[in-house]
Amino acid sequence: MSKTVSARIPNQTHTKLCEMSNKAGCTINEWLCAAIDYIMTGSSEFDFGDEVDTSSDPEKPKDSHEVS
Repeated sequence: MSKTVSARIPNQTHTKLCEMSNKAGCTINEWLCAAIDYIMTGSSEFDFGDEVDTSSDPEKPKDSHEVS
């Protein structure tokens, strides 16, 4: 079962989100689900491409979101 979450985000953020999901070749919903999973677990099998920036966490290498 899934649930719906609604959030108010600035137009600029929505535009960037559209661009990022298009670049990944998925829907905004798929991109957000993967991003939430990544934030909550620290990993994801989803290929975000160059868009995920883990530089704020010195413990994680730049490509830590990719599963080998």
